[in-house]
Amino acid sequence: MLLNFIMELNKEFSARVEEALKMAGIDPIQCRSEAEGQWNLKKDDLEVWIDLLPIEQNDRTYLQVMSPIALVPSNNPLAFMGELLEINYQIIDASFCVFEGGAYLKIMREIENLDAEDVLLAINRIGYYASIMEKELTEKYKVEKIQLQH
Repeated sequence: MLLNFIMELNKEFSARVEEALKMAGIDPIQCRSEAEGQWNLKKDDLEVWIDLLPIEQNDRTYLQVMSPIALVPSNNPLAFMGELLEINYQIIDASFCVFEGGAYLKIMREIENLDAEDVLLAINRIGYYASIMEKELTEKYKVEKIQLQH
């Protein structure tokens, strides 16, 4: 019974994400990943990943919108991560995180009270910041862009 309820909610949340993509003029079917609840957007070298993450411990589903930015430099990781923290102070509703040697920009929010316009705002915000930060950070620190499949 609970599993059916969660599955229905996730269909509703997926519909919100797909409505947001349509509002942006993007075909959501073309962006769907093989995994349910995941979409991949790519423009030139810029990637934006969208995930619906159901968390059983608190019975909530989260919207995660993120973009892989750059590998953390091995020659000066503290300066790089310090700069990420300073950038976090300046940007709105998004933040850098470091995971498995890479720096990512991301927004994570409970999706329950979000509508399609909120989802679109998160996608646009991550895409905008990533388009600026990826180039600046890879050039300044002479590091590679993260090359992963979502």
